[in-house]
Amino acid sequence: MNALNYFLSKANSTSTTTLPADPPSTGTPPETGSPTPTPAPTTGSRPSTPSRPLASASVRMPPSSAWSAPRAKIQLKLSIQRIRLLAAKKSQLAKVSRRDIAGLLDKGKLEGARIRCEGVMGEDQMVELLEVLELYCEVCLSRFGLLEMVGYVAGLRAGAGAGGLLTR
Repeated sequence: MNALNYFLSKANSTSTTTLPADPPSTGTPPETGSPTPTPAPTTGSRPSTPSRPLASASVRMPPSSAWSAPRAKIQLKLSIQRIRLLAAKKSQLAKVSRRDIAGLLDKGKLEGARIRCEGVMGEDQMVELLEVLELYCEVCLSRFGLLEMVGYVAGLRAGAGAGGLLTR
């Protein structure tokens, strides 16, 4: 029996079994009462259960994720740049929206202008909040010098009690 006849016979049958992924090239089709094998999952699909257990909170992080002042400084500098870019982008989009609102008002579409106005006001508030966040990041960055000095002095005091100065 060829593959076409095999599929036609399966389509006409009233059983609830599924068709195999590849029809047999020779021999007879499987009995309708026996379950057919399910196709193997493709290589790109994810299994429904994780292959490894999830990490618990008691697992220690590797030493590379420990606190590092130079790394924190770099991240703060990058954050400040990203916040500035995002604020500039939102300000530019607000300008375009204001022009659109003016066009809607000229056409007499007051309800559409009101809706867009609420969006622009929300974006303006977001820009102001981004500016405050940028200021806080700059304050933290400027205070790093003080924090490092306090840590250095505390290390000197601890080392002086032991009979010598600590080296960095």
